[in-house]
Amino acid sequence: MSERKRLSYLLFSIFAGLLLAGMIAVGAAFQAEAGEAQLWLDPAVTTLGPGERTSIVIRMDNITNVYGVEVHLGFDAGILQVVDALTATPGVEISPGACPQPDFVILNTTDNLSGTIDYAATQLNPTPACAGGGVAVITVQCVGLGDAALFFDAATIADPDGMPITHTTQNTALTCGPSTSTPTPTVLPGAYLPVIIR
Repeated sequence: MSERKRLSYLLFSIFAGLLLAGMIAVGAAFQAEAGEAQLWLDPAVTTLGPGERTSIVIRMDNITNVYGVEVHLGFDAGILQVVDALTATPGVEISPGACPQPDFVILNTTDNLSGTIDYAATQLNPTPACAGGGVAVITVQCVGLGDAALFFDAATIADPDGMPITHTTQNTALTCGPSTSTPTPTVLPGAYLPVIIR
């Protein structure tokens, strides 16, 4: 093999090796991103009429070995209000979910004036670690008109050793709009309809 061919072969081998390494690195990064734990609000988009209520679930997906969670959320209190889920206790609270199992609820408060929700719960031994699902349920009601996102201010997920689990978060876009239904006139028995003479 001539010196020129040997040099060309060497450069080609180096280039091919670098290209292959780059492709492996990109693939690994993509898999890591695709496999990352998620903490999100379900459904992601909701539209309600005036005075209507709906339930939004704080949900964890693509995750294992969960033992505790702490979330802090915000919302536009001029458009949304949180409906109290635990009427037997003072204040406004959301409903605990199943992961983590709420063996010990450290924090569960909602301020409908400032538009904040604070919730923290942990499992206790011998409860085994959970692998995702519903963290808590928030029931909201439209008290105004407009766009009112429910969003994460901060969130921590912990394993049984108290170590944080890396995750992404996703908010929900909620719109309180005017009613789109057309009221149907009701005629009572014996009532007279007005006659319009043109």
